[in-house]
Amino acid sequence: MKVGTVLATRDGRRIGNAVIIGIRKFPINDKETGRIYRLKTDFGNVLDLYAYEIYENFYFPTHFLYQKQTVKRWMKARFDLFWKGIE
Repeated sequence: MKVGTVLATRDGRRIGNAVIIGIRKFPINDKETGRIYRLKTDFGNVLDLYAYEIYENFYFPTHFLYQKQTVKRWMKARFDLFWKGIE
């Protein structure tokens, strides 16, 4: 998984769709490193999850956003749809 990966939720009652906005590596031992993925949901929440948590809550990723500007536009479009649904 890489920055810009679009994640479709498995259960919309628990968490919404999300985009990976950052990856942080950390040392596990001398030879291995782990990764924590920072996600931003379509509602605007920011989460830090391990890969296994992503696979538990989201379908296997198939779509990618390549530019940061595209991620911002995606988030704005999702937010606008949310507010239209409330009105």
